[in-house]
Amino acid sequence: MFEEIKITLSNGKVFEIIAKGASEKNKYVQSAVLNNQKWDKPWFSHDDIKNGGKLILKMGDSPNKNWGNNIDLAPLSANRIID
Repeated sequence: MFEEIKITLSNGKVFEIIAKGASEKNKYVQSAVLNNQKWDKPWFSHDDIKNGGKLILKMGDSPNKNWGNNIDLAPLSANRIID
């Protein structure tokens, strides 16, 4: 469990993750911001972080069932059912 971590990428850039309020009790993501933009996807690609940046997660004690549940934002690698 961590509240803040910095990862130095192979290109020397730094990717930082801040998990505000993270604790043993507060283990569920409530919302996210990636590089100063609201982030509604529970995943990101290499392209999203290859130049470094910052992911800020707001944590809580119960799942936010409205965050990260939009099937249209699922990665292409996910098995999606399309009407």
